[in-house]
Amino acid sequence: MIFTVGNTRTYEELLDGEEPLMKTGKRFGYEGGTVFKSAEDALAYLEHEKLNSYRVYGVNASWKHHTYRDDETGLSYLRVDAQIVRLKEVLEITRGEEDNNSRPSSERDISYS
Repeated sequence: MIFTVGNTRTYEELLDGEEPLMKTGKRFGYEGGTVFKSAEDALAYLEHEKLNSYRVYGVNASWKHHTYRDDETGLSYLRVDAQIVRLKEVLEITRGEEDNNSRPSSERDISYS
């Protein structure tokens, strides 16, 4: 499994639908969906880009076989279409709380969906 980020409201609505939610792979004129090797990498991206309304999701694909890195952007992209899934443990960002139950801000809460 690899990881992606998505708008929480949109992804959750689509994941509740009857059709599987797919992350689009590389196409003519489109580099493919942005993906990450680990949930922690995806979370760091969310923090860096300040994507407050986004969450980390799983992608049923192989890092080795289904992704490629673009040296110009520094990001990795999906080569093929792959299904997006909710993670059993969804990583959430806690912003503006330096004292998150007395843990350093680099540690993250896990919420169950």
